[in-house]
Amino acid sequence: MVGLIVAIAKKRLWAIGFYHVVGRGMWTAIELTKRLMPKMVILMPTLVIMTLAGGFQLARHQGFILSSDKHHGGVVASMIIVGALAIVAIGILEPANIAVLYELKKPNPNGERIGKLMKRFLYTAGITGVLQAGILVIMT
Repeated sequence: MVGLIVAIAKKRLWAIGFYHVVGRGMWTAIELTKRLMPKMVILMPTLVIMTLAGGFQLARHQGFILSSDKHHGGVVASMIIVGALAIVAIGILEPANIAVLYELKKPNPNGERIGKLMKRFLYTAGITGVLQAGILVIMT
């Protein structure tokens, strides 16, 4: 995060692009396992913020957010999709991960509750996959 902040402050577009692409790749590629779940409480919001901040700064510096730019419509569409992804990741996936973590820490974990949470997680992961495909279509 510090590196991204420095890149934004110094207007280093290559570094901002790097943080945006790496953040997006990590956000997409992370596999959730029982061992990784505690780290997701910190990792997921960090990746979301890094990806959103980097992408917005790139669009701003390159003039894509200006309504007169030919890429403006695609950038706005991708920002809407990424906003929805952020809401799903932080508002649905993150709480489900935390709930599963707490349930697994109990002396007698409730398997039915964990199953329901993981079912919610899988449906939501499917929605994020569709949204991510939408971003790929727009950005290419």
